[in-house]
Amino acid sequence: MINKAIINTENAPAAIGTYSQAIKVNNTVYLSGQIPLDPESMELVVNTIMASHFEEPYPARAAIGISQLPKEAEVEMDAIMVI
Repeated sequence: MINKAIINTENAPAAIGTYSQAIKVNNTVYLSGQIPLDPESMELVVNTIMASHFEEPYPARAAIGISQLPKEAEVEMDAIMVI
């Protein structure tokens, strides 16, 4: 049996498009790509935010080159995690 839940929080930037912030399917969570937006101002912030929340060894990250991201962001992060 598949157990599916939509994950949404006001503590993260709102989706800028037709997608959910995250979807949990059984024990796996699929997090949508996020550009570095401050959730209150919806303005871009610098990459140092990640360093303030994580320590080495840092989590794995993926970068995919495209011609343009929303708000002219230079980076977007996504993730898949098993809980």
